[in-house]
Amino acid sequence: WEIIVDRLELRRVMSTSRWNQLAKDMRDGELPEITDENVERFARHYMGALPEMLTEAVAEVFEWLRPRGQHIKPRYKRNSELEVPAKVVITGMVERHYTGTGFRLRGYRDQRLTALENVFTALDGRGQVNKRHRSELEDGIDATQTGIVETPYFHVRCFKNGNLHLQFRRPDLLARFNQIAGGARLRPAA
Repeated sequence: WEIIVDRLELRRVMSTSRWNQLAKDMRDGELPEITDENVERFARHYMGALPEMLTEAVAEVFEWLRPRGQHIKPRYKRNSELEVPAKVVITGMVERHYTGTGFRLRGYRDQRLTALENVFTALDGRGQVNKRHRSELEDGIDATQTGIVETPYFHVRCFKNGNLHLQFRRPDLLARFNQIAGGARLRPAA
């Protein structure tokens, strides 16, 4: 099933929570026996769920990028609870390479960047441009020695304290993202 899921490129279109569930099902052997009918049913199920998966990914990325909770005030001035601003501070995302130079993602945070990149390429109408497991952001973070990464949609700066400063390069897509994700509905009435 792992090879089939890889060929269907499902990781590139799933939200983090949906991907984690599918990965768990594969690990635990919860998927049916591999037959032509089961593979076709599996593929049709996920093809039919593409719009729903994009909506899930948008909402999940929105919740990830904004501070949450009534009792937790935003620690950084840039972060807003009502909408995702043009610049965001994401804590605990990166760490120094074991060589002492450059950066890498901490733990299992790669799917979050994949979902983020997927949402913005979809909002741009480009679909799935990058046909690999890793996002351009993850590749850039692994390759940078300075801690600065540029992609068509993002400008990223990595810091030794583990923070990642993410700046959106396309304000039009960010506005659409906030509109879809529900930032306007979270704003209190005047």
